[in-house]
Amino acid sequence: MLRFITALALAGSVALAACGGDEGGRADKGPDGVRATVKEFTTSFKDKKFGGACALMTPAARGQVVSAGQGQPGAKAQSCPRLLALARAFTPDAQLAKAVGQADELDVTVDGDRATSEATRAGGTGGKYRYVDGEWFIASRSGQ
Repeated sequence: MLRFITALALAGSVALAACGGDEGGRADKGPDGVRATVKEFTTSFKDKKFGGACALMTPAARGQVVSAGQGQPGAKAQSCPRLLALARAFTPDAQLAKAVGQADELDVTVDGDRATSEATRAGGTGGKYRYVDGEWFIASRSGQ
């Protein structure tokens, strides 16, 4: 289950450097808005600002994190921030650096208020995103 939490976090990581500018930010309803969300999530996860990272997830995605963490050692308080902290403790910096390196290969497809990103050729994890109240949020990793 810890693997799922880490994979969910890394799903947000693969687009860290995918866009040069961030003019529209998370409000941009196109692929750049998704990339801005992912960039913000990845930065929060990398910098151990787990409350901020969880705030960038839909309630359903936060629920997936909490469900995946049930019964994990060290997961006393079943909260998204605590479980992301646990996942981050087991996520090597090199793995996050690899995710940044895969960013150029990220392919985002937007369909209305939903978007997906495909796994990269280098083996990254794809993700699903939702546009809610004028901003993109991470909904889940692909396959969830």
